[in-house]
Amino acid sequence: MTTQPHFFARREMRSQDIPVVNIADLIERDCTFANYERIGREICDACRSFGFFLVSFADARAATADGSREDRALVESLPRALRALASTTDVSSTSNAELTFARCSSWFARSSEDKARYALSRGQGYQKLRLNVTQGRPDEHEALDFFRPIASRTTQPEIGDDELVRLVNARAKAMCRLGKVTMRAVACGLGLDIDAFEDDVAGCAFWILRLISSPGVSEDEASRMADDDVKLSCGAHSDYGLLTFLEASARGLQIKPSGGEAWIDVPHVPGTLVCNIGEMLSTLTNHEFRATEHRVIRRKRDGAEPRISIAFFYETNYDTVIAPMDQRYPFHSLLATPGAKVYADFLEEKVSTNFAEPDAPRGG
Repeated sequence: MTTQPHFFARREMRSQDIPVVNIADLIERDCTFANYERIGREICDACRSFGFFLVSFADARAATADGSREDRALVESLPRALRALASTTDVSSTSNAELTFARCSSWFARSSEDKARYALSRGQGYQKLRLNVTQGRPDEHEALDFFRPIASRTTQPEIGDDELVRLVNARAKAMCRLGKVTMRAVACGLGLDIDAFEDDVAGCAFWILRLISSPGVSEDEASRMADDDVKLSCGAHSDYGLLTFLEASARGLQIKPSGGEAWIDVPHVPGTLVCNIGEMLSTLTNHEFRATEHRVIRRKRDGAEPRISIAFFYETNYDTVIAPMDQRYPFHSLLATPGAKVYADFLEEKVSTNFAEPDAPRGG
């Protein structure tokens, strides 16, 4: 696997350049290899240039031409795709059975005392405002973390309530399937076997699902801000695993492409997911793909309304060894090369300074 030249080295990248990839064909049960290969090439091109792209399940051209436009067909395609991926009879077509921004908002609107009952424990649970730290600086958001149960951890903390957990599990099931078919497309786009990233790599993928509430700009804060000032909700970082899928209620996500100095806005297009690659996928491709630095900001013009995000981190197997893949060996054998790491150890190392109050890793 050879490193490709990066498009962003040739000219300044712009927000409107971030690709939109329609992957509707990938979630069809009879998806053909030709479709995996075609969509995979689009995804791989995006991973080489930005490390970010928008995922759509319908034609997004009209909506993405103007970020302020909301396309009804596009908006409705996302929950429909998630229901198809979840394939559960208890997730109906009504919003009452879906993990929506409104449901997340209602949880974060609870009293501090109530939320404290689910405080972060063994990597799961509630993170109060400014508990999460990025590069030594407290982040201006609160969050609720869930992750795939690990056999070595015999006790799983109670989180949220039964209804919330049910909705989270349904979303996680859908997103795991989305991660799997997306990684199959990536494998085909790279000219590998369709299952190259399964079995020992991500056949039993670890995952983290994170609900996030980023406060808006209060009137008092706005009075002290210039129009172009930003409030940092989450500091600059890259993700750890294979793929991150993000659904957000408002704009605010920015990326800094490799070699660039300026932050650029990721378009906020209702009905799409933002997808970016993590350091594990960068390592597996011998850095042909780059894990791009990104952050979340709030601006004065965004107002006081919180930005709600549902982030899903699709990782490798928890105990897999990660090193560049060697195509000379069948069945995606991994070389025991210097610098190869067990994902669980890598995760522990990365998040060891992520909290103002020490706790177990939460990932992502």
